[in-house]
Amino acid sequence: MIIKLNNEEKKITGKPFKKAEVKEMVKAYRRTIVDPKKEFKFAHFTVKEVLQLCIENNVLPESVLKLLKTPSVGSEYGVKIYMGKHVSENTCPTNRVPDYLGLNTAILCNTEVIKFKHYLDMLDDDKSISIPLVPDPGDAIDQATICPPDCPEETYPDPKDGYDLGA
Repeated sequence: MIIKLNNEEKKITGKPFKKAEVKEMVKAYRRTIVDPKKEFKFAHFTVKEVLQLCIENNVLPESVLKLLKTPSVGSEYGVKIYMGKHVSENTCPTNRVPDYLGLNTAILCNTEVIKFKHYLDMLDDDKSISIPLVPDPGDAIDQATICPPDCPEETYPDPKDGYDLGA
């Protein structure tokens, strides 16, 4: 589901929410962790790594790497993936509150990678969190399709080994 939540010109169907609500979603998920030393806090990929994955699988041409911007010397951009929990109606997809409230979700946000080892979130306190068609600086992505409740009716196993990672 791709919608722009914080742009009045685009006939939004979602509800905008702020960085503080994202933090609360992440905290709510982390409260469910049994052993914080062993559990997932976040995952991070550089933009180049994500694009390289698409290039290796023939989704994008290699020439796309030439479009990458570098914020400064010794840094690059990335994507941080947090786990969160829908703890308020405001963070659930419109008209799907009962289906999503209380469930875990993934939250993606852009990062600036400083000195190739510090992942600085680019979430902006003054902007709404959204699923942008064209991401603006300070936006993040939430309200991903999660399973459950939105599981495909069928799985599509890999013909080589019959196993579907999504199942």
